[in-house]
Amino acid sequence: MKSLKEFCLSVVDLELMPTALRVALVVGSVLFVINHGSALLQGQMTQQGASHFGKKTGIGTHLIRD
Repeated sequence: MKSLKEFCLSVVDLELMPTALRVALVVGSVLFVINHGSALLQGQMTQQGASHFGKKTGIGTHLIRD
């Protein structure tokens, strides 16, 4: 229970936020390149494909407009 409390406190720690945001940006970018890099380089990235992925997985559907 102590570690959960420490985790919750670290989520709102203003000292950690800039580092956490940078790490999230780098990790997210690397994952995007791993998952979609070839389609991006081939010009095959479409909103329809992204929309299908969001509907299929339930991830990020609030960010995708049909």
